[in-house]
Amino acid sequence: MKSLLISLSLLLLASGAIGQEVSDTILLDDVIVIPSPFSNYVYNDNAFGNLHWSSEAKKLKEASFLNESLLMAPSVHVNDGTTNPIGQDIQIRGFKTSPLYGLSQEVAVYADGVKKNDLLGDAVFWDLMPTFAMNQTQVFVGSQPLFGLNALGGTINYTSKSGFTNPGGALALNYGSFNRMNAIAEYGANNGRFGYYVGANLWQEDGWRDHSESDVTNVFSKLSYQQGKNVVDFSLQYANTQLLGNGALPLELLDRKEWRDQIFTHPDRTENELAELNASWQYRWNDLTSSRLVLSYKDLETDILNGDESPFRELIENGSVFLVLGDDDDEGEEIDADDYAMDRNGERIEATDDNSEAILNKNQISQQSFSAAYSVNTKWQAGAVFWEIQSGLSYRVGRAHYQASGELGDFDESRAATGSGQSVSNFDTDVITDIGNLHATTGISAVINNDLAIQLSGAYNHSSLILRDQLGTALNGDHRFSNFSGALTAYYLAGNNWMFHGAVNTSTRNPTAVEVSCADPDAPCRLPNAFLSDPPLETVRAVTTQAGIAYQNKRFRFSSTGFITGVSDDIYFVSAGPLRGSGFFDNIGKTRRMGWENSVSWQIGERWNILLNYTLLDATFRDQFKIAAPNHPRATDGEITVMPGDRLALIPRHNVNGKISYQLLENLELEWTQLYNSAQYIRGDEGNELDQIPGFFRQDVAVRYAVQKHLLFWAKVKNLTNVEYHTFGLLGEADEAGELLEVELENNVFAGPAPPRYVELGARYTF
Repeated sequence: MKSLLISLSLLLLASGAIGQEVSDTILLDDVIVIPSPFSNYVYNDNAFGNLHWSSEAKKLKEASFLNESLLMAPSVHVNDGTTNPIGQDIQIRGFKTSPLYGLSQEVAVYADGVKKNDLLGDAVFWDLMPTFAMNQTQVFVGSQPLFGLNALGGTINYTSKSGFTNPGGALALNYGSFNRMNAIAEYGANNGRFGYYVGANLWQEDGWRDHSESDVTNVFSKLSYQQGKNVVDFSLQYANTQLLGNGALPLELLDRKEWRDQIFTHPDRTENELAELNASWQYRWNDLTSSRLVLSYKDLETDILNGDESPFRELIENGSVFLVLGDDDDEGEEIDADDYAMDRNGERIEATDDNSEAILNKNQISQQSFSAAYSVNTKWQAGAVFWEIQSGLSYRVGRAHYQASGELGDFDESRAATGSGQSVSNFDTDVITDIGNLHATTGISAVINNDLAIQLSGAYNHSSLILRDQLGTALNGDHRFSNFSGALTAYYLAGNNWMFHGAVNTSTRNPTAVEVSCADPDAPCRLPNAFLSDPPLETVRAVTTQAGIAYQNKRFRFSSTGFITGVSDDIYFVSAGPLRGSGFFDNIGKTRRMGWENSVSWQIGERWNILLNYTLLDATFRDQFKIAAPNHPRATDGEITVMPGDRLALIPRHNVNGKISYQLLENLELEWTQLYNSAQYIRGDEGNELDQIPGFFRQDVAVRYAVQKHLLFWAKVKNLTNVEYHTFGLLGEADEAGELLEVELENNVFAGPAPPRYVELGARYTF
């Protein structure tokens, strides 16, 4: 029978892997984009339901991290705000997933059925994902209730290798520009009943900008048992990473070639240490019914250190010079008692030569979580209808301990913030957040006459968010959220080559601890990630309606999908009035992402393969509101008005990526990759009054040469023509930046420069 269904464990997301040869076991080689977790038509041994293909199976991919692998998928866009290759914001259909706190997290990420979004802010850390150990990665587009919270725009799911799926060993080493090096070793084996897999990678680079060194150590192992009706897996991962991400520079400086590899201030360092233990037990009760249990324990420690300009200015009072919040433009304004810089003893801090220019912002986050999930899948046939029901229940509980402090300091000649040893208590935060989430799902699918499938699914979420202030009571808060989401999907197979599909589905995300702690208009935050007070915010809900068509034969595949995702009660950082840089998170009303995505894959003869993806995306606000914009040249009292129809920042209207590969010889392959993004509005200009960041066209090339079947060499060049472009922009204070850099600046636009040309050589040996 032509099955329409991926055998998912609903929330557990245990999708089957494509068969792979030993020679393809070292690096991620497939990213498949799918419109629904139920959409796997199998036709002529091809996954017909995979309506987009970003790469062909069994082709080497040298991507070091998952975010890099996603670049060739449809509707995927990158904002490189930190200019670190592992610190990027990834967008799917205009919905974000990011390692940065304070940004809305609108994409869910899973690994072997375990959610990777963190507890505190639903952030996703690409450096903690072992790309070398990934067997297959899937991107489910659209609002997907079966994947729980955060799946507003899509879900990323990957399955890991085992001794059964990837027997054999491999060693790989690549070295490239900026002293970037990646070494990988892995080995897997099984005796038919027991199997094991172990792999590790060491990645490090100096970075292409000043003071931008980073390194990643990642180890992943799995023990497996398969006998009769049982499949049992135990996996253990340990990762230790240190990333430097020195962000945007004034656009006026980036227009000068000598400034592109320089930085504003430093350090901007994030250190992660992860220990994660997972267990999975799949049991087949009979030929029609199976179940799966997944248990997971995760311990994540994060330290963040940012060297920034001091938020204080000097104030002469009664013959003494004190530090108070604000800058020189605020002279003459009334000073509140809370504006003075205070030490830990509650005394005002006087300005000195080594404490008045810089501040070292320190953040420590400790997170421990446990999750358990159980699902049952059963199927049967009644006449011409093939039925399948999948139900699941999961519970995730954990604690996040967030601490923040600031140390006054100065800048050295390299603009590094150096501490004076004097702590300022104004920004001290110590809060413990207990988080719990219960997720229940049920889905039913009917396949009629082997060509029509109708699928109905629903999910119920109940979450609790309990904050306890360790320094007082201001941050205390108890929040509970309950919601139901559903989906209706239909597929019709016409003849041997055509498929039509349509769907209406919903998903939700709850406010994070970061957002509810800065949601009071009577106690506005000066920074989006500040913790001040916690009145409730509403749950964000997305509704996606989409319809499409797909065609395939042995050499040609095509798909086209139109979609509209409306988001209600979207959360944004809005203005608290004419105060310098202050605001709070609030439900602003409605936003909408509407688009048309297309994908073509064509094999010409035995040597040529062509892939082309194009997405037209219109992402707009649908309600009017005000937003804090103190650095906007057209702001009134430090804020601007956003009108319905204004486009969301940092989302290009046109997104194109493509790839042409040519098999010059049986063991020699050439590849040419293209990436185009159109212009985008910058963050801080949500009213669309300023010029956009220009679009860009980037080209990459690669050459791969195999010596027999065990040894492979490659060379690749990214940004072949060394084009200078930006994928990120925001408004800042050009005059203050100019003072620090000792140059005159007038344009308040800051941008994140994209990397220059990158050249890499690599080799891999399999055994």
